Amino acid sequence: MFLLPNYDEYTIGYRDHRAVFDLSHRFDLVCGHILVFDGRVGGTWRRVLKKSEVVIETNTFAPLSKTESRAVAEAADRYGAFLELPVVMT
Repeated sequence: MFLLPNYDEYTIGYRDHRAVFDLSHRFDLVCGHILVFDGRVGGTWRRVLKKSEVVIETNTFAPLSKTESRAVAEAADRYGAFLELPVVMT
């Protein structure tokens, strides 16, 4: 599970995007950062930086399993550690 930025080459580096996401969601990806599950785009995320925390909001294309939810939380925690801020998920 990865939290990628919106203009990461994983999603924009190739002309044919079908290998990484369902084209019916292409307009959902325009402004959001990208959630990647098992090599496929499964939703978007955004962050709100605050003085004492970073808030991460996710929008998935389908309901997440418990395992996927844990993976998102772990990726968010890694991102928070990078920013040296605690993470609040919404």
